[in-house]
Amino acid sequence: MTLCWPKNHPDPVPRAMRAASQATREGFGGPFVAACARLAFAGGFDLDGENPNAIEAAARVAGRDPAAVLAAADDQDRQQGKLDLVLLGSLGITRLPALRLKGVLACGERAVGDLLRARAA
Repeated sequence: MTLCWPKNHPDPVPRAMRAASQATREGFGGPFVAACARLAFAGGFDLDGENPNAIEAAARVAGRDPAAVLAAADDQDRQQGKLDLVLLGSLGITRLPALRLKGVLACGERAVGDLLRARAA
C-alpha cells in the first residue's frame, strides 16, 4: 500500500472528528477511524473537503448506517470537547495519544511507543 498525505493535511477535519466521536460512543470507533485513515492516507482524500462522500464511505466500511454518521458529522451544535473528555475518562484514558492493544491500555506518546516495542519483541 502506498501512503500519501491528504490534499489539505494538516488542516482541521471537524466533520470527521464529530463523526468519529459519535462512532466511538456507539462502539465502532476503531473500524470507522481505520477506514478514515485508509481513505485519507492511502487514498489522499480530504475527509472534510471536496469529497463529502469520504465520511459516508468510511461508515459503510465500518458496517454502519451512513445517514446516522453523516448526521453526527454535520451537527455543529455538538459539545464535542466536553463529551469526549467524559468518554475518554470513562475508558481510563488519561493522556493522548492512547492505544489499547490486546487488553493493555497505554496513555501518552512514551507509553504507546513502549507498548508497541514490547509487542514487537
